[in-house]
Amino acid sequence: MSAISTAGDLIRGHEGFSKFAYQCTAGKWTIGYGRNIDKNGGPGITEEEALVLLANDLQNINTEATDNFPWFSGLNEARQSAIIDMIYNLGMTGFKTFKQTISFLQAGEYEKAAYQMLQSKWALQTGQRAIDLAGIIRTGEI
Repeated sequence: MSAISTAGDLIRGHEGFSKFAYQCTAGKWTIGYGRNIDKNGGPGITEEEALVLLANDLQNINTEATDNFPWFSGLNEARQSAIIDMIYNLGMTGFKTFKQTISFLQAGEYEKAAYQMLQSKWALQTGQRAIDLAGIIRTGEI
């Protein structure tokens, strides 16, 4: 066993695991096994680490969308990507509030689904993102 491996075992035992950010006893924001993500003194995360987290999140969202919406797997790649982006932004609970949009997606009425997306508070809040995603839903192309 290497010193790094042994140190990892020690740290996991001392820190414990938290999947959510919390403030440690020193008041610093941490996550995981005590990883300091506080903007004042912590290493935060690297872009490579962020990409791993994003890839995991996207895989989970894809699975969740497939499990929740039988019609999802019948969409082309561009439309699936737009829905995944929307769920990433809103969360599944938030996305499920788009009842008319979902109904139109299920029926293959993409023009109407895109229109409904743009009539939402979400569209006002996200601006260009909503316009881009609605355009992908409408045309089936990125």
